[in-house]
Amino acid sequence: MAGAAFVAAFAATVAPWAVRNTQLQKTFIVIDAMGGRNFMMGNYQYTPLYRSWATIEIEDERSWLHEVVTTYPKEERGTQGKLDKLAMRQAVKFVTAHPGLTAQRDVVKFFDFWGLERELVAGGERGFFGGLPRPVLVLLTLLICGAYAFALFAGVFGAFLAPPADRRLHLFLLLLMAFICGLHTLAFGHSRYHLPLMPLVILFAASAVVHRRDLWAGRRGWRFWLAAGACAVFAGGWVWMIVAVDGQHILNLLRSAA
Repeated sequence: MAGAAFVAAFAATVAPWAVRNTQLQKTFIVIDAMGGRNFMMGNYQYTPLYRSWATIEIEDERSWLHEVVTTYPKEERGTQGKLDKLAMRQAVKFVTAHPGLTAQRDVVKFFDFWGLERELVAGGERGFFGGLPRPVLVLLTLLICGAYAFALFAGVFGAFLAPPADRRLHLFLLLLMAFICGLHTLAFGHSRYHLPLMPLVILFAASAVVHRRDLWAGRRGWRFWLAAGACAVFAGGWVWMIVAVDGQHILNLLRSAA
Protein backbone atom coordinates (compact mmCIF):
# COMPACT_ATOMS: atom_id res chain seq x y z
CA MET A 1 0.00 0.00 0.00
CA ALA A 2 2.84 2.38 0.80
CA GLY A 3 4.50 1.68 -2.54
CA ALA A 4 1.22 2.11 -4.42
CA ALA A 5 0.54 5.40 -2.66
CA PHE A 6 3.98 6.69 -3.60
CA VAL A 7 3.61 5.66 -7.25
CA ALA A 8 0.14 7.22 -7.45
CA ALA A 9 1.32 10.52 -5.97
CA PHE A 10 4.33 10.57 -8.27
CA ALA A 11 2.22 9.84 -11.35
CA ALA A 12 -0.39 12.47 -10.44
CA THR A 13 2.33 15.08 -10.01
CA VAL A 14 4.25 14.30 -13.17
CA ALA A 15 1.36 13.48 -15.52
CA PRO A 16 0.31 17.07 -16.38
CA TRP A 17 3.92 18.00 -17.12
CA ALA A 18 4.42 14.88 -19.25
CA VAL A 19 1.25 15.61 -21.25
CA ARG A 20 2.35 19.21 -21.84
CA ASN A 21 5.87 18.14 -22.92
CA THR A 22 4.58 15.42 -25.23
CA GLN A 23 2.23 17.83 -26.98
CA LEU A 24 4.91 20.48 -27.31
CA GLN A 25 7.70 18.20 -28.53
CA LYS A 26 5.53 16.00 -30.77
CA THR A 27 7.03 12.88 -29.17
CA PHE A 28 6.68 11.17 -25.80
CA ILE A 29 8.60 13.17 -23.17
CA VAL A 30 8.11 12.56 -19.44
CA ILE A 31 10.29 15.22 -17.78
CA ASP A 32 12.69 16.94 -20.17
CA ALA A 33 14.49 16.60 -23.49
CA MET A 34 18.04 16.20 -22.17
CA GLY A 35 18.59 12.49 -21.57
CA GLY A 36 19.37 11.50 -25.14
CA ARG A 37 21.83 14.30 -25.84
CA ASN A 38 23.57 13.78 -22.49
CA PHE A 39 23.95 10.10 -23.29
CA MET A 40 25.30 10.89 -26.74
CA MET A 41 27.75 13.50 -25.45
CA GLY A 42 29.24 10.73 -23.33
CA ASN A 43 29.12 8.13 -26.10
CA TYR A 44 30.11 9.20 -29.59
CA GLN A 45 33.31 9.34 -31.62
CA TYR A 46 34.60 12.67 -30.27
CA THR A 47 33.86 12.11 -26.59
CA PRO A 48 37.13 12.64 -24.69
CA LEU A 49 38.32 9.78 -22.51
CA TYR A 50 38.85 12.11 -19.57
CA ARG A 51 36.39 14.84 -18.54
CA SER A 52 33.68 13.53 -20.84
CA TRP A 53 31.35 16.31 -19.70
CA ALA A 54 33.59 18.75 -21.61
CA THR A 55 32.01 17.39 -24.80
CA ILE A 56 29.46 20.18 -24.51
CA GLU A 57 32.25 22.61 -25.44
CA ILE A 58 33.00 20.82 -28.73
CA GLU A 59 31.64 22.77 -31.68
CA ASP A 60 31.56 22.73 -35.48
CA GLU A 61 31.79 19.42 -37.33
CA ARG A 62 32.93 17.47 -34.25
CA SER A 63 29.90 18.38 -32.12
CA TRP A 64 27.21 15.85 -31.24
CA LEU A 65 24.60 18.16 -32.79
CA HIS A 66 26.41 18.29 -36.12
CA GLU A 67 26.47 14.49 -36.27
CA VAL A 68 22.73 14.22 -35.61
CA VAL A 69 21.85 17.00 -38.06
CA THR A 70 23.93 15.45 -40.84
CA THR A 71 22.66 11.92 -40.17
CA TYR A 72 18.89 12.46 -40.00
CA PRO A 73 16.62 14.52 -42.30
CA LYS A 74 15.07 17.76 -41.08
CA GLU A 75 11.54 16.38 -40.87
CA GLU A 76 12.68 13.80 -38.27
CA ARG A 77 14.22 16.42 -35.96
CA GLY A 78 11.59 19.15 -35.95
CA THR A 79 11.53 19.64 -32.15
CA GLN A 80 14.00 19.43 -29.28
CA GLY A 81 12.26 16.27 -28.11
CA LYS A 82 12.67 14.56 -31.46
CA LEU A 83 16.28 15.73 -31.62
CA ASP A 84 16.88 14.21 -28.21
CA LYS A 85 15.45 10.85 -29.28
CA LEU A 86 17.67 10.84 -32.37
CA ALA A 87 20.71 11.62 -30.22
CA MET A 88 19.85 8.63 -28.02
CA ARG A 89 19.50 6.43 -31.10
CA GLN A 90 22.85 7.59 -32.45
CA ALA A 91 24.58 6.97 -29.11
CA VAL A 92 23.14 3.46 -28.81
CA LYS A 93 24.49 2.67 -32.27
CA PHE A 94 27.95 3.86 -31.25
CA VAL A 95 27.92 1.91 -27.98
CA THR A 96 26.82 -1.25 -29.79
CA ALA A 97 29.52 -0.84 -32.43
CA HIS A 98 32.32 0.01 -29.94
CA PRO A 99 31.82 -2.08 -26.76
CA GLY A 100 35.50 -2.05 -25.79
CA LEU A 101 35.90 1.71 -26.01
CA THR A 102 32.58 2.17 -24.20
CA ALA A 103 33.71 -0.06 -21.35
CA GLN A 104 36.99 1.88 -21.07
CA ARG A 105 35.13 5.18 -20.98
CA ASP A 106 32.68 3.85 -18.39
CA VAL A 107 35.50 2.92 -16.04
CA VAL A 108 36.84 6.47 -16.28
CA LYS A 109 33.35 7.94 -15.83
CA PHE A 110 32.76 5.78 -12.75
CA PHE A 111 35.80 7.29 -11.07
CA ASP A 112 34.76 10.72 -12.30
CA PHE A 113 31.38 10.22 -10.64
CA TRP A 114 33.00 9.38 -7.30
CA GLY A 115 35.77 11.92 -7.85
CA LEU A 116 37.11 14.18 -5.14
CA GLU A 117 35.11 17.31 -4.39
CA ARG A 118 36.75 20.15 -6.28
CA GLU A 119 33.95 22.45 -7.44
CA LEU A 120 34.26 24.89 -4.52
CA VAL A 121 38.04 24.93 -4.79
CA ALA A 122 37.83 25.56 -8.54
CA GLY A 123 35.36 28.38 -7.90
CA GLY A 124 37.70 29.91 -5.33
CA GLU A 125 40.62 29.71 -7.73
CA ARG A 126 38.58 31.50 -10.40
CA GLY A 127 37.70 34.30 -8.00
CA PHE A 128 34.05 33.43 -7.37
CA PHE A 129 34.50 34.13 -3.64
CA GLY A 130 36.87 37.08 -3.90
CA GLY A 131 40.64 37.08 -3.94
CA LEU A 132 41.49 34.11 -1.72
CA PRO A 133 45.23 33.70 -1.05
CA ARG A 134 46.84 30.58 -2.50
CA PRO A 135 47.67 29.08 0.91
CA VAL A 136 43.98 29.37 1.83
CA LEU A 137 43.02 27.56 -1.37
CA VAL A 138 45.47 24.77 -0.61
CA LEU A 139 44.09 24.46 2.93
CA LEU A 140 40.51 24.38 1.62
CA THR A 141 41.51 21.71 -0.89
CA LEU A 142 42.94 19.51 1.84
CA LEU A 143 39.97 20.11 4.13
CA ILE A 144 37.25 19.50 1.55
CA CYS A 145 38.90 16.53 -0.16
CA GLY A 146 39.87 15.02 3.20
CA ALA A 147 36.34 15.30 4.56
CA TYR A 148 34.90 13.74 1.42
CA ALA A 149 37.41 10.88 1.43
CA PHE A 150 36.71 10.16 5.09
CA ALA A 151 32.94 10.15 4.51
CA LEU A 152 33.21 7.83 1.52
CA PHE A 153 35.65 5.42 3.16
CA ALA A 154 33.62 5.32 6.38
CA GLY A 155 30.46 4.85 4.31
CA VAL A 156 31.97 1.85 2.56
CA PHE A 157 32.89 0.24 5.88
CA GLY A 158 29.45 1.07 7.27
CA ALA A 159 27.72 -0.55 4.29
CA PHE A 160 29.81 -3.70 4.58
CA LEU A 161 30.15 -4.12 8.35
CA ALA A 162 27.47 -1.98 10.05
CA PRO A 163 24.40 -2.10 7.78
CA PRO A 164 20.79 -1.48 8.89
CA ALA A 165 19.16 -4.31 10.77
CA ASP A 166 16.50 -4.58 8.09
CA ARG A 167 18.14 -6.31 5.14
CA ARG A 168 15.43 -5.11 2.77
CA LEU A 169 16.20 -1.50 3.67
CA HIS A 170 19.92 -2.11 3.25
CA LEU A 171 19.40 -3.67 -0.18
CA PHE A 172 17.07 -0.86 -1.23
CA LEU A 173 19.61 1.83 -0.32
CA LEU A 174 22.43 0.02 -2.11
CA LEU A 175 20.34 -0.54 -5.24
CA LEU A 176 19.25 3.09 -5.26
CA MET A 177 22.87 4.23 -5.11
CA ALA A 178 23.91 1.72 -7.77
CA PHE A 179 21.08 2.84 -10.06
CA ILE A 180 21.98 6.53 -9.91
CA CYS A 181 25.70 5.83 -10.19
CA GLY A 182 25.11 3.47 -13.11
CA LEU A 183 23.08 5.98 -15.10
CA HIS A 184 25.70 8.69 -14.73
CA THR A 185 28.47 6.23 -15.53
CA LEU A 186 26.73 5.46 -18.81
CA ALA A 187 26.26 9.15 -19.63
CA PHE A 188 29.03 11.39 -18.27
CA GLY A 189 29.99 11.08 -14.63
CA HIS A 190 30.81 14.54 -13.39
CA SER A 191 31.57 14.45 -9.67
CA ARG A 192 28.75 16.89 -8.85
CA TYR A 193 26.25 14.16 -9.67
CA HIS A 194 27.21 12.15 -6.60
CA LEU A 195 25.88 14.90 -4.32
CA PRO A 196 22.33 13.45 -4.09
CA LEU A 197 23.85 10.21 -2.82
CA MET A 198 26.03 11.77 -0.14
CA PRO A 199 23.27 11.82 2.54
CA LEU A 200 23.03 8.03 2.15
CA VAL A 201 26.81 7.68 2.17
CA ILE A 202 26.97 9.76 5.36
CA LEU A 203 24.30 7.60 7.00
CA PHE A 204 26.48 4.54 6.41
CA ALA A 205 29.52 6.52 7.55
CA ALA A 206 27.75 7.48 10.78
CA SER A 207 26.94 3.84 11.41
CA ALA A 208 30.61 2.96 10.92
CA VAL A 209 31.69 5.64 13.38
CA VAL A 210 29.17 4.52 16.00
CA HIS A 211 30.23 0.88 15.62
CA ARG A 212 33.93 1.57 15.09
CA ARG A 213 34.98 -0.82 17.88
CA ASP A 214 32.96 -3.65 16.37
CA LEU A 215 34.44 -2.89 12.97
CA TRP A 216 37.98 -3.07 14.31
CA ALA A 217 37.20 -6.26 16.20
CA GLY A 218 36.14 -7.86 12.93
CA ARG A 219 39.24 -6.80 11.03
CA ARG A 220 40.19 -10.39 10.29
CA GLY A 221 36.90 -11.13 8.58
CA TRP A 222 36.33 -11.11 4.85
CA ARG A 223 33.87 -8.22 5.03
CA PHE A 224 36.53 -5.95 6.53
CA TRP A 225 39.04 -6.75 3.82
CA LEU A 226 36.43 -6.43 1.10
CA ALA A 227 35.61 -2.94 2.38
CA ALA A 228 39.30 -2.09 2.59
CA GLY A 229 39.75 -3.31 -0.98
CA ALA A 230 36.88 -1.12 -2.19
CA CYS A 231 38.43 1.91 -0.48
CA ALA A 232 41.77 1.09 -2.08
CA VAL A 233 40.08 1.02 -5.49
CA PHE A 234 38.58 4.47 -4.91
CA ALA A 235 41.93 5.83 -3.70
CA GLY A 236 43.70 4.29 -6.70
CA GLY A 237 41.18 5.90 -9.03
CA TRP A 238 41.77 9.33 -7.47
CA VAL A 239 45.52 8.97 -7.80
CA TRP A 240 45.09 7.86 -11.38
CA MET A 241 42.93 10.89 -12.20
CA ILE A 242 45.33 13.26 -10.45
CA VAL A 243 48.30 11.93 -12.39
CA ALA A 244 46.52 11.61 -15.73
CA VAL A 245 44.41 14.76 -15.69
CA ASP A 246 45.11 17.19 -12.85
CA GLY A 247 48.78 16.64 -12.10
CA GLN A 248 50.21 19.72 -13.76
CA HIS A 249 47.44 21.95 -12.48
CA ILE A 250 47.99 20.84 -8.89
CA LEU A 251 51.74 21.37 -9.19
CA ASN A 252 51.15 24.90 -10.42
CA LEU A 253 48.81 25.58 -7.51
CA LEU A 254 51.32 24.32 -4.96
CA ARG A 255 54.15 26.30 -6.54
CA SER A 256 52.13 29.50 -6.49
CA ALA A 257 51.17 28.89 -2.84
CA ALA A 258 54.83 28.34 -1.90
